[in-house]
Amino acid sequence: MKKNIIPLLMIFIVGTFGGVLFALDKPNDTDAELLAESEDLRELYLSVPGMFCAGCSSSVEAYVSSMDGVKRVSASLIDKTANVIYDPKSVRPDEIIDNDIFELYGVSLIDDQAFTGSFLPETTNKGELIPDVIIEKSQQVLRALNESSAPEESIASAQSLFNQVNSDIESSDFINAEALLDTILNILNQE
Repeated sequence: MKKNIIPLLMIFIVGTFGGVLFALDKPNDTDAELLAESEDLRELYLSVPGMFCAGCSSSVEAYVSSMDGVKRVSASLIDKTANVIYDPKSVRPDEIIDNDIFELYGVSLIDDQAFTGSFLPETTNKGELIPDVIIEKSQQVLRALNESSAPEESIASAQSLFNQVNSDIESSDFINAEALLDTILNILNQE
């Protein structure tokens, strides 16, 4: 029994600490940068059946995001998948799939398609579909935050409200989320 626990413990320790070290090494591209170059990007959907904890998903995100050409990685423990936004001029899907981290957790290709410019999640952590209007307005807010010439306090207020939007989305309060998004857009559009 003890022999079986030791390899699992080693995987957990290496995955957790390795993921943290890689995450500290390479910053993610901002949402605005992704939107600006979205027409050249692709989106890879992967099944990662061996993820069993937050350290596993963090490790997948950190290891894959450290690759040249990978713009954003989001791993979900709920459905055991990873979504990778990448630049096909810099990295190929088979190179992503061959990343060493997938030797621990396993991987299979679900889909590889053109990136639509929507890097926001389409479902809540509970699997509930987020209305398109919320996703569209969230993208408008992200663009406005990047391009706004509003005073610093207005931008800070908008960013704070946007954090509340994320909480409302996770609790499936889409009515309040949409109202807050409208408020944020009004704040950012007043110059």
